[in-house]
Amino acid sequence: MNEFLIDLEDKPGAMAECCEVIGEAGINILAGAGISSDSAAVVIVTDDADGTKAALDSIGVSFTMRPLETAVLH
Repeated sequence: MNEFLIDLEDKPGAMAECCEVIGEAGINILAGAGISSDSAAVVIVTDDADGTKAALDSIGVSFTMRPLETAVLH
């Protein structure tokens, strides 16, 4: 499973645009978190990595796809 770190433009609706194109492709977003440092970004996990990559590429957004790392805490 992969996660996508998506760099967002500093404008209203930037995150919605990414989520809409993913949803329109029939892909479910399983998890997400907004993060911020010098710029805005969101990390999402979907049920279709290849489809998500194609959807994000279609709108020209900058993103990084990387393996999802998980940990079990005891």
